[in-house]
Amino acid sequence: MVMATAELGRALAQYNALNKAVRDGAHHLARTAILGSTGLVQINGATVTETRNLVVYGNILGTGTPRLPGLAGAQITLAAAAGGSASLTASYTYEPIFMKVPTFGYSEDLRPAFTLQAGMVTRAL
Repeated sequence: MVMATAELGRALAQYNALNKAVRDGAHHLARTAILGSTGLVQINGATVTETRNLVVYGNILGTGTPRLPGLAGAQITLAAAAGGSASLTASYTYEPIFMKVPTFGYSEDLRPAFTLQAGMVTRAL
């Protein structure tokens, strides 16, 4: 019971960290997305790189260690949304450290993994 409680706490902490990272990235995206006189959001390559680095590493340079173990830039999606907005979504695979599903010698023990997802849509400034 204690191990399950610890695992649940760890999952919630990682989900919270993912949500905070996505929020920071979405705010950066809203500030740097190019909103021309046409009212359409245009996301250039530099903005994509900076935003992904901010979500993964906590800075736009992409230095340091990832905020979450195994989080990579390929798991972050940026897109222009309707009404002059931009959307950012992240998908992260959570792997428990305590919980294993025993197979009683028929194969290796299974570690159930599941995907945590976070997303945000912001209006481009």
